Amino acid sequence: MYVIFPNVKTKYDQFMQPISHFFHIKLKMNPNHVSFLGFLLGLVSVGLVLLTQWQVGLILMGISLLFDGIDGNIARVYKLESETGEFLELIFDRSLEVLIFLALAFLFGIDYRLIFLVIYSIFLMTTLRDKAKFDPGVKRTALFFCVIMSFELIFTIIFFVHLGSFILQLCILDYKNQSKVEKGEKSQIKKF
Repeated sequence: MYVIFPNVKTKYDQFMQPISHFFHIKLKMNPNHVSFLGFLLGLVSVGLVLLTQWQVGLILMGISLLFDGIDGNIARVYKLESETGEFLELIFDRSLEVLIFLALAFLFGIDYRLIFLVIYSIFLMTTLRDKAKFDPGVKRTALFFCVIMSFELIFTIIFFVHLGSFILQLCILDYKNQSKVEKGEKSQIKKF
C-alpha cells in the first residue's frame, strides 16, 4: 500500500484491525488465503456482470475490494508481508481489473479501444509503482461512480489518472536519480 499521507494509513490500519483479527486469528487465514477469497468473489462479480446483473456484480466487486484491503492489513499488522503475497496481489488485482472492464465494455457496448487504453495505462503505471512508491488506486473503485456518470466517462477518467500517474512516477524517479547523482558529485568533491 503506497500512501502519500501516513496518518491516513495509520487510521486505516486501526479501523481494519478488528476485521483482520477475525480473519487471521479466528478463521486462521493468512493474507494469501484472503487474497484468493477476494479474487474468487471478484470472478463471481465478473460473471454476474456478464449475466446482465451488473448492479449485483458491482456490489460483489466492492466486497472483493474489502478483502483486498483485509489481506494487506493482515500482512502488515502480523508481519506476514512477502514477495509471493505481493506478486499474488498484483496478479489478482490486474486480472480482475481487466476482466471487469472487459465485461462492462461487452455489456454496455463501450468501445474496446478505450478499454485497452485504460488497461495499457494501468499496466504502464504498474511497471514503475514499486520503484516510485506511488499508485493512485482508483481502478475498480471508480466504477462505483456509475450512479452519477457513464461508464465511458469513468473509463476515460481512469485512463487519464493512470497515464498522469505514470508521468508522475517518471518525475519521482528522475528526482530520486538526480538526487543520487548530486550526492555522488558532492562526495567526489570532498575527496579532492
